[in-house]
Amino acid sequence: MTDDYAQPPEEYWEGRAAEDTAQAEFDDAAVRRVFPTLNWVKLWDDDSEQEWIVEPILPARRMIALYSPPKTGKSLLMLEIAAAIAARKPVLGVTPARKYRTLYVDFENDPKEDVVKRLKAMGYGPAELENLCYLSFPNMGSLDTEQGALDLMAAIDAYKCEVAVIDTISRAIEGEENENNTWLRFYRHTGYKIKQQGVSLIRLDHSGKDETKGQRGGSAKGGDVDAVWRLSQVTKDTTYRLDCEMNRMPVSEKTLVLHRLATPYLHHRVDGAGRKAAYDAKIVRVMEILAEAGLDPSAGRAKAVEALKAVGESARTETLSEALRRRKTGFQEGLHLAS
Repeated sequence: MTDDYAQPPEEYWEGRAAEDTAQAEFDDAAVRRVFPTLNWVKLWDDDSEQEWIVEPILPARRMIALYSPPKTGKSLLMLEIAAAIAARKPVLGVTPARKYRTLYVDFENDPKEDVVKRLKAMGYGPAELENLCYLSFPNMGSLDTEQGALDLMAAIDAYKCEVAVIDTISRAIEGEENENNTWLRFYRHTGYKIKQQGVSLIRLDHSGKDETKGQRGGSAKGGDVDAVWRLSQVTKDTTYRLDCEMNRMPVSEKTLVLHRLATPYLHHRVDGAGRKAAYDAKIVRVMEILAEAGLDPSAGRAKAVEALKAVGESARTETLSEALRRRKTGFQEGLHLAS
């Protein structure tokens, strides 16, 4: 589980020169053990690429933040990912290279009514979940304290996990989440140790009142993670999008369009990548709603807005205009072919 970059093995290190006295040599040897230095030659020759557990969402040995407005389904999505990597099942169009021991630290969801029901709906049974180590409402210290860091690392070590999920991070701290010092303490106590051990950490979080302004809390909250992903709804209960808002490592796709399906089992399907895919998904959904409402293809904006409101949906002006244009064009092309 140890990350060769965060805590390289002994051959990666070179010590500083010892002094001539025996005591100085003894002292220097102790310092070299505690504060080893990087071996630049070995690092320069290491051309291995970033390992991905689920590309582009979850890299190995990195810290990731995933946030959304409440009730959007981030815990559902994260549970799907966690179970899949633990059991080596396909998820978001990717099959993990192997099984990953995963620690899920849950401060929010009821184990029977939420977790088990969701896992059953995803098609899992107990025998497939031996690598998913689930802590439900654990008696764990706050992660912005030394005790909390020790507790979490003890659990990671005891269960021999290489991926950890915190759901949600705001429930796992004792400081004010709007205070930058809270997140600086979190990194000093917990994030730092996670990095040293080479463990992947995914922090789930809520957005503020305005979801477009990022995670709730102080600006330092995103300073220690390697990528920040936002989950948002494109259409009610069916289509979602994941946007990578910040990354300090290469990310192949920064926008994914997801479709949440209940059959043949509960899962998220990747329908496309990129901002255009998200835009097209919204247009297609608007067209579907208007068709289900029996709206004539020649109908104007006012009737289209009423049809959307009737099912609790809305659309931006440009999205609605494009949906109406495509419906009208399709109808006219159909008439042309029929003639």
